Amino acid sequence: MMRFFGVLAVLMTIVACQTNAGNPVYVIDAVTPRGQIVPDFTWKQGNTTNTFSQVTKGKIVVLNLWATWCGPCRKEIPDLIELANERKDVMVIGVSVDDPNKLSAVVNFVEKNGIQYLSLMDSAKKLSQAFGGITAIPTTFIIKDGVIKQKIVGARSKLQFIEAVNQAM
Repeated sequence: MMRFFGVLAVLMTIVACQTNAGNPVYVIDAVTPRGQIVPDFTWKQGNTTNTFSQVTKGKIVVLNLWATWCGPCRKEIPDLIELANERKDVMVIGVSVDDPNKLSAVVNFVEKNGIQYLSLMDSAKKLSQAFGGITAIPTTFIIKDGVIKQKIVGARSKLQFIEAVNQAM
């Protein structure tokens, strides 16, 4: 299991971006490490502040950290899209770790690839740090009840994601 650092919230600049095609990409604005439990974090959607712990309460979560320039990330995204479309009992969340000046590239990528699941951006890498540091992408966490059930480093297929989700149930 990963080690988590600190107990203070890390505040970042609040930025929100709404795409024209209805595929939002929101920038994470605060992260609170919580010991062995998944770090809580927030993002703004318009005037609403959302909290990871509230949005995902009672759900199995597939939290995928990725970047637009990452070949393996790009390869597994269609499988994550299919998983999100087929398994309504699973919440897929994509978190881009692209540089902050690449927000428009992330928005364009989300639109072009038809990503309908929640897309966030960890441009300051605070969420990645709260998870103990991410050494490779894609990195995916299977989460149930706020607890990491599995950490997956490297690209996987839809079948492998389904197997990981089923093990977490």
